[in-house]
Amino acid sequence: TLLWVLNAAGYKKSLAYVVTGFLFTILFILLRLVGAVPQLIAMYWAPPWRDSVMEEAQPGGIHWLAWLFSQSLILPHVMNLFWGAKVVEGAFN
Repeated sequence: TLLWVLNAAGYKKSLAYVVTGFLFTILFILLRLVGAVPQLIAMYWAPPWRDSVMEEAQPGGIHWLAWLFSQSLILPHVMNLFWGAKVVEGAFN
């Protein structure tokens, strides 16, 4: 990324480095954290691991591993929250 190139070139104190870091932080928060809110709300109101939702998706039942696979929908949000905290922490350093 441009941020890494500027850091490797020794321009960590330059305006370009600061602007690039600021843009990265803002875009990460908007796209990864705020952008996930509609999906999290939808998963709250109609969790894919609920039996009624699975029955609607496949009448007669879904393979029992579908419950496990639907749990993996949460993992990317947890990872984005973790990295989002790191990005915001790095922005204030």
